[in-house]
Amino acid sequence: MYPTGFDLYTLGNVSYYLYPSAPCFLEGTTLLCKIGEEEQYIPIETIKCGTLVKTPEGFKKVECIGKAELFNRGDNERVQDRLYKCSTQNYAQLTEDLYITGCHSILVPKLSDAERRKTEEILKQIFITGNKFRLMACIDERAEPWASEGMYTIWHLALEHTDKTKNYGIYVNGGLLVETCCIDRMKNKSNLTLCG
Repeated sequence: MYPTGFDLYTLGNVSYYLYPSAPCFLEGTTLLCKIGEEEQYIPIETIKCGTLVKTPEGFKKVECIGKAELFNRGDNERVQDRLYKCSTQNYAQLTEDLYITGCHSILVPKLSDAERRKTEEILKQIFITGNKFRLMACIDERAEPWASEGMYTIWHLALEHTDKTKNYGIYVNGGLLVETCCIDRMKNKSNLTLCG
């Protein structure tokens, strides 16, 4: 097991990839931010560099934000490179359905044996953010493949950190805790077009 944001590229000549594809939110996802003196959920596409986003460690400024276009499949195949629906029926913390890519992780207090096995098959290791385990949507049985075929705009962001390889959890669509990207991955290892 590696700590939050551990960079597998430091392990030597072996090629490890923490995420086979971009972990992202569908446009329209709302994040808990501080606007003036008020906490409010705002759509990810309206967030700019410097916006304060709430984490379990307090509010952190957005260091960078990016977007891309994703072709979403029209079937029910559980693969990473597609969108998954996290419904309010399956996630008590949500006030509206959440749509994320298959390799985007929900932060959970523990993994089942099956979730641990599947995570290790894909990532070769188990990863944590803060004190929570990362559970990818493509592995989480509560998340359903979203069979809406077409092109969709997806977004992700990285928050300020003294260690550019570390990330945070953030609250989305009413309160579900999910991962952000780290600064290094956003700037150097993602296929996202950075904005602002």
